[in-house]
Amino acid sequence: MTSKWGRYASLAIVCAALGVGPSWADDSGTAKFVRGDVRVGPSWADDSGTAKFVRGDVRVERAGSSVPLQVGDPVKEKDRIIAASGASAGITLRDDTRISIGSNSTLVINRFSFDSKTQEGAVDTSILSGTMRYITGLVGRLHHGSVRVATRSVTIGIRGTDFIVEAADDE
Repeated sequence: MTSKWGRYASLAIVCAALGVGPSWADDSGTAKFVRGDVRVGPSWADDSGTAKFVRGDVRVERAGSSVPLQVGDPVKEKDRIIAASGASAGITLRDDTRISIGSNSTLVINRFSFDSKTQEGAVDTSILSGTMRYITGLVGRLHHGSVRVATRSVTIGIRGTDFIVEAADDE
């Protein structure tokens, strides 16, 4: 009869052989497993990209907290990035999508997924206020229907391009 620890050791050896390891994918502390870019369970906690430049007071709201955004910080699904008056930020997503936001802007990364092997994925963002410059990455260039940018009043389907959006505050 195999002991409980023997079963766990066997599972660990199989996981190691497959290249599967734990990845914390939610705030509940439940371990999800990742092999390459394939995700099992929620993937919102995985890094979607990186802050490449930050000027002034830029904050990221994540899981109920607000912290200053700094160059090199990860950006994740569900993040709300807020640039105060006179501030700006530039973010590069893992598929090489580049997003810049200007003063008094709020950007939300609603959804991001990208498989570097198949180059498939989806990018869904919202600009709630302010200005944003958006340069599509691999997802936008290869899978036109998989990119979405929304404002409070319109949704833009992207067909591989470079564009600027200004979203006025509701008043």
